[in-house]
Amino acid sequence: MRLLLILVALASFCYAQAGKAELFGSIEDPSGSPVAHARVQAEEQATLTRFAGTTDERGEYHLLGLPAGDYIVTVEQPGFRTHRQSGIRLRIAEQVSVNIKLSLGQPTESVEVVAQAPLLQTTSGSVSFNVEEAKVDTLPLDGRNFIPLVALSPGVLLPGGGSLLPRINGSRPRTNEYLFDGISALQPEPGQVVFYPVIDGIEEFKLNVNAYSPEYGRSNGGTVMVNGKSGSNEFHGSCSNSSAMRI
Repeated sequence: MRLLLILVALASFCYAQAGKAELFGSIEDPSGSPVAHARVQAEEQATLTRFAGTTDERGEYHLLGLPAGDYIVTVEQPGFRTHRQSGIRLRIAEQVSVNIKLSLGQPTESVEVVAQAPLLQTTSGSVSFNVEEAKVDTLPLDGRNFIPLVALSPGVLLPGGGSLLPRINGSRPRTNEYLFDGISALQPEPGQVVFYPVIDGIEEFKLNVNAYSPEYGRSNGGTVMVNGKSGSNEFHGSCSNSSAMRI
């Protein structure tokens, strides 16, 4: 019985990681040789949360479980200048490769790089569709539900009649998965969603249409992943007609 409880707890923890991003790549010296045991740190700019790791013998690093957001990556290794790279934007469940070449020098010296992550994702063959906050806020909707925006993706159709269960690539409406901040929002009856987040609380959402990772393979339809707005280290909010404010 104790073993069963442990397995259930571990499964819940792993499933909660769904929708998190990954950052990986290789660290090299000026000659192109791998730099082993370098310290790699990714700092999320809204909350200043840090995710750290070290390179292996091949100079490769892999940071897992990163929330969507803007990041600065810092690499430190004795004998090399500290490397800081900003402008890295991670979206829901993205797998982004960032390769870095260090410069010889003292760690007290630094190299500042401002560069965007590559737009072409070569690490996965999945077909997906992202809708960022600007579109969620500005595109017209019949009501206060984001589901009609899912139909902007190729291969997605709303059955009509007021139904909020889309057909994704010809699948039945009740065979889709819904993940809100990494947690399944389905009722025991297949396809029935417990609740839909309000428009004002959505940072962005992503639709996995086809050939997605096995971690999202619990259903045979598509996967709708919603990333909710969260707090940051700076005061911010939004006011509506009801004078409500989010902090």
